Amino acid sequence: MLNPFPGLLDFGFFAPTILRIVVACVFLYVAYAQYQSREVMARIPFPIIGTSLGMGVVWVAIIVEIGLAASLVAGYYTQIAAIVGIVAAAKYFLFGKRWPTFSPISRGTAFLLFIILASLLLSGAGGFAYDLPL
Repeated sequence: MLNPFPGLLDFGFFAPTILRIVVACVFLYVAYAQYQSREVMARIPFPIIGTSLGMGVVWVAIIVEIGLAASLVAGYYTQIAAIVGIVAAAKYFLFGKRWPTFSPISRGTAFLLFIILASLLLSGAGGFAYDLPL
């Protein structure tokens, strides 16, 4: 079947750029939601450790998510940010029901975030990025 808009295929290089921006917005939302509930997160006891994690670990999580968002918006080390983001998305998916303050997004959103980040890992950064193209 013929493509109805063949001229749009010229802009296919910018598809990963759109994905990068969307994922960065999700990570900024997660960082903002965690910032809003940082006191509650600092008091949550974890079964393996036995005590609460404290405010330091909460701030590290917020800073990592802001750093991921900044890296993805700028297109700087996109594939490394995608690997770290895949780990974060898996954390949101697995622990979202048990600790909802650590995962303010739904499990379906975390799964889609995982898929988008895997796509960015395999396809590269796209347009307007500092990474070298594949």
